[in-house]
Amino acid sequence: MKIIDLSGEYAVLLDNNSTYTASFPGTFDENRIGERETAAEKWHPDSVLDESVPDGIITTRFARKYAYEGSARLTRSLTVGPLNGKRAFIDAERARQLWLSVNGKEVTEYQKGTLSTPYIFEVTDSLKEENTLTFTASNKYEDLPATAIKYSSAATNETQTNWLGILGHIQLRIENPDFISRINTYTGNGSIDITVEIDASEKRECNITISSDVFSNTLSRCIELNKGINTIVFNDIKIKADAERWDEYEGNLHTLTVSGDGLDEKSVNFGIREFGDDGKGHLALNGHRIFMRCEANCGAVSDCGHIPMTVDEWREILLLYKSYGVNTVRFHSHCPCDAAFTAADELGIIVQPELSNWDPKNALESEESFEYYRTELVQIIKTYGNHPSFCMLTFGNELACNDTGLERLHKMLDIARECDDTRMYAIGSNVFYGERGADEKSDFFTASNYYKDMLRGTSAGPVGYINSDYPDTKHNFNAVMAKLRKSFKKPVFSFEVGQYEILPDFKEIDLFKGVLIPDNLIYVRDRVTEKGFIKSWEQWVEATGELSLIAYREEIEAVLRTEDMSGISLLGLQDFPGQGTALVGMINSHFMPKPYSFAKPERFRRFFRSQLPLVKLDKYTYTTDEALEFEVVFANYGKNAVNGEVICSLEINSEVYISQKASAPTCLHSMLTNIGRFTLSLEGIQTSTKAALKVSVNGIENEYPIWIYTENNRTEPQNVITCTTLEEALVHLEAGKRVFLSPKGEKESFVESIKTNFTTDFWSVGTFAFQEGYMGCLPKPEHPLFAEFPTESHADWQWWALTDSAAMVLPDGTEPLFDVMDSYARLRRLGFIVECNAGNGKLLISSMGLLEKTQYPEVRAMLGSIYSYMESDSFCPKQTVSEKTLRKIIVK
Repeated sequence: MKIIDLSGEYAVLLDNNSTYTASFPGTFDENRIGERETAAEKWHPDSVLDESVPDGIITTRFARKYAYEGSARLTRSLTVGPLNGKRAFIDAERARQLWLSVNGKEVTEYQKGTLSTPYIFEVTDSLKEENTLTFTASNKYEDLPATAIKYSSAATNETQTNWLGILGHIQLRIENPDFISRINTYTGNGSIDITVEIDASEKRECNITISSDVFSNTLSRCIELNKGINTIVFNDIKIKADAERWDEYEGNLHTLTVSGDGLDEKSVNFGIREFGDDGKGHLALNGHRIFMRCEANCGAVSDCGHIPMTVDEWREILLLYKSYGVNTVRFHSHCPCDAAFTAADELGIIVQPELSNWDPKNALESEESFEYYRTELVQIIKTYGNHPSFCMLTFGNELACNDTGLERLHKMLDIARECDDTRMYAIGSNVFYGERGADEKSDFFTASNYYKDMLRGTSAGPVGYINSDYPDTKHNFNAVMAKLRKSFKKPVFSFEVGQYEILPDFKEIDLFKGVLIPDNLIYVRDRVTEKGFIKSWEQWVEATGELSLIAYREEIEAVLRTEDMSGISLLGLQDFPGQGTALVGMINSHFMPKPYSFAKPERFRRFFRSQLPLVKLDKYTYTTDEALEFEVVFANYGKNAVNGEVICSLEINSEVYISQKASAPTCLHSMLTNIGRFTLSLEGIQTSTKAALKVSVNGIENEYPIWIYTENNRTEPQNVITCTTLEEALVHLEAGKRVFLSPKGEKESFVESIKTNFTTDFWSVGTFAFQEGYMGCLPKPEHPLFAEFPTESHADWQWWALTDSAAMVLPDGTEPLFDVMDSYARLRRLGFIVECNAGNGKLLISSMGLLEKTQYPEVRAMLGSIYSYMESDSFCPKQTVSEKTLRKIIVK
């Protein structure tokens, strides 16, 4: 085989007869062909994006400097010597729609190309010595399911853009008249099946030899070749018992070589692994149950506007994922290139690609859709089938359809299994949004819901237990799984968990050197500056990120506490730059950890791992007359059993206050093991404090924050008047009193306010515009207001009851005592607490409804801290607020 590189300069002719010179591989964007985008198309039929575009810029996603949609002709000359009876092919690794003509004559595809797999054209009979090659490329998807494709991560402008061009290799390949066109390996229980395709120019006999380092002997066979494609199958070839398996984080690869009479030798890499159901409805790899720790890759790459195409680039990305604890990557509604699979093979990362299909209404209902996705499915399985990392595949994201579409989805399951039954397939991720339950014909179920029951902690609204139920560390999804198991016995893992929005880091703006413009980030930065928030903005980002990290941990540990779930699929560790600007990640759109403490990989990896002790607590907040009682279980989805010493300790100011030790039972792999119950006394603690409950099992550690409050010195204030209405407060203020005004913590109590909750916004207000916009609060630990209420400069679990309330939208010129952060889409001045001089007295207003929540020790602690502060000399408000302004805040 001989390869002639066809990369380089091409003459480009657009639909409008404009001409350019461009370099390929590459995109039109990278070649500066096209026009700057000035308006955003609606990304999704169910979206509620703000359609306003100030000053012609796009505020809901990154914009393209050079956008072009249409078709174009890419032409170059090619000089080729005589073929001398050999055959010639032109390969183009990754394009949109692509056609080829040679010397003015269209060439039929040898292998049907798709958005996910290469285009191959045989040009044996078309080439002369001097040739003109013309590719016609289009990103309009005529005669294809254009809407489903352009919503998908394969082609949406929300992430990698609907680029046009050719990304991967472009080459002329010279083959013998008979050649090996494909080798596929299928490993199983101690054996391997091999399929060899040979394209023969005539009928003849041929001796075939197959060798590998994992075979005891070389395989030989004399076969009869017929003209055309011949498929030769070697079944149940035994593998050496000591051959290394491909496993989680273990990229053990082997080589298989095929040769034959008149054939160029061809080799492929493969891995020995068994992946599937363990027989009990759990994902298993090489006979041991695994816990899927999955990140969703949506194709966002901010410099080039398309997915990377080299192994080195993908290795760097996957190593970054791995540093956060990821062992699986779901490619959301797109399939990566061969380089991504190769890097995943080397690193032992499981890959779950999807078809380029996001049709939430009419999936596969049309003939053109069924025909295209059936082709894409088969080509993906054949093209990437030797990669051991390729373990699972779904037919798209959030698909929904009528009975015809569902029947076709099921037909595609049959097609996939006929092609390759060593992988797991499902008709989609979050099909019908889970509202029709689990598809019994699929090999696994991944969804946000099972009918109306949620399989994650939060969704837009927000809804979900994390914001509705008083926090503990005991929640799991066992009850939902019990319902699900009545009809579905196969593996189950959650879908797109997380989506906790973090305020934008404006330092990323300076990183944009390529084809995309962060007008959305620039627009927000300018508004933040205009509103006067810019000085404290980095603190705001840090606080929202810390709160996001806390919520992600709860989501992950809840699934780890669920005995029958196979893992969790996040969305996501990386920012999603579109769909209203959904900045949900620890990693920015440039695949760099955000430059804040919350984004450090080691912090996420502490709880995103295969082996972890879990503490079951009834709550996070205690008083000193209580005992800290808890149960410890051990989640073991590693490869080995764990036993040894158990140490439970309570640390205050990094020093051990009390501890217990015990011997751990053997914690077998593939299961949860009950370690035992423990009790730690809190007597003797003299001041309200935050403590750390640490648990170690054979050196494997976990840690939980605990807040402990003293109440023995708490008395009714002597010099503070507590009121629940403004009218009452005004009377006492006129008399020169110190007044604590605490209306009910609900929106109706205030002229303008928002309903608040524990977590930050879900995904983005740009997509879910009905969300209030609350992004957490920024307490000031050093302020005397918090002298008896231990806190950090971000919300944690001890704030849950306090933030289940309302935040005041404050008039211009009125400042809160500490910041309550609003979504970047609105940027209102919000507050939970305002202090001011009013009338002849001093006033402190709370919107947290503290008087109605005194059953919680943390609320009592906050009330006590407020009263102590207001009675002290430190209570000296700096701002004076008129009665007129107060009436713009409080209803009555």
